[in-house]
Amino acid sequence: MHSIPRHALARVRRAARRAIRVALVRFGGLPYSEKGPDALTPETAADVRSLWLRNLRSRVRLIDPAAHETVTLTSFGDRVSTAWLAIESIGRGTALPGRIILWLETPVPRLGRKLRRLQRRGLEILAAEPGLGPYTKFWPYLESHEPDGPLVTCDDDIVYPPWWLERLRGHAVAHENTVVAHRAHRIVMDEPQAFRPYRGWAPCLTNEPGFDHFATSVSGQLLPVGLQHELRRRGRTFLQHAPRADDIWIDFVAAEAGYPTAQVAVAPAHWAFVPGSQVVTLNSSNVWADANDSQLRDTHTPRSYARIWSDARNSTEGRAWPG
Repeated sequence: MHSIPRHALARVRRAARRAIRVALVRFGGLPYSEKGPDALTPETAADVRSLWLRNLRSRVRLIDPAAHETVTLTSFGDRVSTAWLAIESIGRGTALPGRIILWLETPVPRLGRKLRRLQRRGLEILAAEPGLGPYTKFWPYLESHEPDGPLVTCDDDIVYPPWWLERLRGHAVAHENTVVAHRAHRIVMDEPQAFRPYRGWAPCLTNEPGFDHFATSVSGQLLPVGLQHELRRRGRTFLQHAPRADDIWIDFVAAEAGYPTAQVAVAPAHWAFVPGSQVVTLNSSNVWADANDSQLRDTHTPRSYARIWSDARNSTEGRAWPG
């Protein structure tokens, strides 16, 4: 009896694994992408499979009624069907929020099974009025709720690590009245009332608070109660100044009202994208078309410039970064 060569067995195994994966993607809703910014590494693919199985099987609650944080996010278009993965990754965390709210400005006739499973485990899916753009992730909450605990904003297209909320919470306890984020830029200024172009800003390389730190919500940011009150007080004026850049508005209000920003670690964190989520994104229009720069100019005031300049001019890291 002849034995099958090892290389032939290896080919058979690879073909079998691929056939199983294709079947799970096509018929079981397993997220998968081989190309583009949301392509999966082997490690991330394993994590996604684990979260997919968790969504199928788990009855564990996504929330902790004793926790003070509310996590809010939004989704739109085809991304609604994949948002469950970001939410499931938050729900497997070592620390859980008191609430998780997914805001949808466009009614979905019938939610997918994965989102319905998450609803049974504590996810709230609420309607938001159209026209708020990226502010849909948090403004409906602020407009309808008196702030009573930290508000954590995040995106619908990231697979968050288990310690995501735990570290945000811990850094917020260590730095009260501070915006806390996993990913931040260092704002670069060459003169008191002018920022360098956004694409030339430096990565934040410290975990200490500073007004020259600019939080990005893609990796999650925590807003203290006082800042939430300040955002509420200013109402919807963000639509006049930075209608497509909620991070810019939050950072401006924080600087003007006296709330610095601290990054959780000494280097920015960015995790894998949800497979299939990067077909439509704000990043290309805001950064590559330089829309962020015009919105920054339309938003900041002498007071906010002064606070940021005070920190930026003393930062050799920020001044040395090439434009």
